[in-house]
Parts: sequence; structure tokens; C-alpha cells
Amino acid sequence: MSYYGEKGGLSFRDNFCEEINIVEISEIAELGELLGSVFKSIAIGTDEFSRISEIHTLAGGMSRSGADVFIVNDVMPVFKYGIRSLECECGVYIAGEKKLRILFFDEYGIEMAEKGIVKIFSEKISENLSKNIQSDLSEKRGTVSQVSHIREVYINSLENMIKENFSHNAVISCGNRRLSEIWRNFFHTDKSDLIFQVSEDGGRVNCYSTDFGFVSYERLVLACSAMRWQNGKKVILPKNFHYAGENLAEKMKADFEYLNERNHREAFEEKFISDALCLCIELMNTGRSIPDIMKNLPEFYTAKREIVTDFSMRDSEKTLFSPEGRINLSKTGKNRITLTVQSMSMETASELCGKWERLILEKNKKC
Repeated sequence: MSYYGEKGGLSFRDNFCEEINIVEISEIAELGELLGSVFKSIAIGTDEFSRISEIHTLAGGMSRSGADVFIVNDVMPVFKYGIRSLECECGVYIAGEKKLRILFFDEYGIEMAEKGIVKIFSEKISENLSKNIQSDLSEKRGTVSQVSHIREVYINSLENMIKENFSHNAVISCGNRRLSEIWRNFFHTDKSDLIFQVSEDGGRVNCYSTDFGFVSYERLVLACSAMRWQNGKKVILPKNFHYAGENLAEKMKADFEYLNERNHREAFEEKFISDALCLCIELMNTGRSIPDIMKNLPEFYTAKREIVTDFSMRDSEKTLFSPEGRINLSKTGKNRITLTVQSMSMETASELCGKWERLILEKNKKC
């Protein structure tokens, strides 16, 4: 995850910015004007009812700069689907009940590539643009539309994925009630040996099976990838996915790429790496049990820690290789580094993570 810097009360990172100081309404309006000068059709939304005022402030700023704005206030997976179905150039989603968090997506509903967020961070509304907005609002102002039908279109698109062997037999556990309602269109039982534990934004899912135990999101993704590789398909793996994916692809002589700014269209068509519900539907379409799908996959583990430090990394991200595993360091804030360690052993991942945390903290003492 890259860190670009601070502008006003906002800290800009990979595909989002977040509040570091109290952000005034005027600052949100200015961000809307900036976005409206960069993109000409924008989907915006939130699942936090307390953020409705910010949504309308952003929409006003965007339309003021000439952008056509579509408000899709729904859960994240529905919103991301709406960006593409409404043919928007980008999506802007407000999250965070306590601290304001603004996420940016491209035209495919994929996290915006680095050059997009860098452009937003580095651009400023010029005096000429501001004068043009003030002098000719009637000509330059875009439209603002409230869209309410995307949820139904999204659910219908998922229903079209269902095959004859599909199993509805799973319990859904999710803290987001509106998201749970969508998942229960497909998995509608309260008693099962299989539980899908869904993150509140719908981006990740873990699984628990009484026969197999805990199954992480990464293992579910690798299982779905392996099934596609068996059918001779190419797979787009999430950025910084565990290197166990590379090893398995090499063993199966399969084709894969990591997610990058050039293959977002392919990733959108693949769906399962960006939508946890699509992932689970695809797995449950096989007619096989989750334990049966998982039994031939290699064991692999990831350990992650966020470290507060005055030590400044030269690069925004750095990956190191060792015989025991892979170490990734990424600058995720002005004084924060995220340490991620991948290994084929849980014990080794934990030990490496502790070792590198100590090294970073020792470096910090010398600063």
C-alpha cells in the first residue's frame, strides 16, 4: 500500500483518503469540484446514513465542475457493480462511521490504479477553473441523479451464475445487516456445518467447516483459482497475494497475472477476486463440499502488523525474499509502516514477523 501525502485534513493513500484532522464541509465541496474537473461521470455512495450530508456536498461540488453524478447509496458490492453498469468513469465511496474515509474506484469497480489517485492528490483547482465555474454555472453544471435499482440488477446478475449443482447450505455471519440480506438470497439456512463469515464491506469472506475447521479468504481464492486452472483458464490474482499461488500455478503449468492497472477489465470479468459473494457462489456451484475442494491445496500462512515509527522508508513499498518466506514493507501513513510476512509455515511466518518488527523498531531508535 502506497502513501502519497496529506492535503488539508485528508491523508491520501493507494485508493483512498482518510480524515486526519476535522474536515470542514467546504473542504469536501472543494474535493468534489476537483473530482468533477478530472472525471466527467462519477458514481458516489455510502452505506453510512450519518454520511448523507457529505455525499450531497460531494455531489454538489462534482456537478458544479460539470460532472454528471449518480448517487448509489448501498452496500459496497452493489455500489462497485453500479459503477460499471452506469458506465461511470470512476466511483467515490464514503465509509467510516467515526473517521471520514473516502475510497476511489475506477470504471470497472476495481481499486483505482496508482496514477489515478496520484493525479487526484497532486491536482489543484486552478484560478481559471474556479472563475469559469462561477461565471458560467448554467453551461458547466452537470446533473445529479439518485439511483435506486442497482441492488436488484446486481442480485439478478449473481442469480445468472447459479448452476444445477449449486448448494444453498451455508450459514451467513455478517455485522452489516443490509449486506446479510443480499447473501441470504443465495444461502438461506440457519443450520449448517458450513459458515461464511463476511466482512462488513463484503470484500472478504472466511469460512468455517465443522469437518475442516477455519478456511481463510486467501485459501478460498486459491481454491477457486485452482478450479479455473484445471479448466485451462487464466486467473488474475489479487495484488500481493501469497506466493503459494505462484507455486501452485507453476506446478499446474497454469497462466496467471497479479492485478495491475492494465488488467482491470479482465479482473472485472473474472469477478471472484473483487466480490466475495461471487467467490462463494462459484465454489458452491461445483457440487463438491468445501473440505473436498480444500484437501489438495498447500498449507500457507500470512502474518501482518502495523508499526508506528519515525523511520522513513525511501520507497513507498519494498519486498524482500528469504528462504523462509517473503517480507513486504509498505508505507501506509506519515508515521506508519505495514509489515506483511508470507510463509508456508504458521510458526515461521510469526517468527519472521517478530524479527522484522524488532529490526524496524531498532532502526527507529537510531533515527
